[in-house]
Amino acid sequence: MRIYDIPRTPLVFTGTDISKTFTIIGSPSTYFVFKGMNERTLIEIPNWSNDVTLEFKVQDPNGNATYYMDGLSRNQNIPPVIITDPFPVFEGCVVIITLSGVPGGNGGTVYNTIYYISDRKR
Repeated sequence: MRIYDIPRTPLVFTGTDISKTFTIIGSPSTYFVFKGMNERTLIEIPNWSNDVTLEFKVQDPNGNATYYMDGLSRNQNIPPVIITDPFPVFEGCVVIITLSGVPGGNGGTVYNTIYYISDRKR
């Protein structure tokens, strides 16, 4: 069994954006995703101008939710959020980050890194 990572992915929010998505697509030049289970996911949340929380959702290619967590927030006293719940990770999954409101100011960037367990070789 090996742990692989989907590289740190930036999701840039303007001051008025509410939702951003990215699709996990395997590519030999960046990463190649085999079916696996989440080992840990790191979510780096900026200090927004407005008081908003973040929802993290993973969907399969058919739009069915495979994982959901909401109410994530950050202040200057806590490190990045670490999700250790198991959820399936495979090529074609869609990660959706939704804010509870507009972040205000100049917005900010949410960084997401998924580490997953797979028993297959790259």
